[in-house]
Amino acid sequence: MVNHSRSMAAIVDPGFDRTMFREALEAVDRFDDDEFLVYGIDLTEVVDVRRAMHDWAGELQ
Repeated sequence: MVNHSRSMAAIVDPGFDRTMFREALEAVDRFDDDEFLVYGIDLTEVVDVRRAMHDWAGELQ
């Protein structure tokens, strides 16, 4: 399913760049926890979001 999503991204956006997308996902650490909390999630969920973004970035290497 993940590979399907990436191939769909390339079809919809011929300029899709996996490296740039991976770097954007890794940039999640630039944001303070408080910036996530305004969306109504708690610190446990912030950790989950950060982990998910890093896991996804790892899949793109």
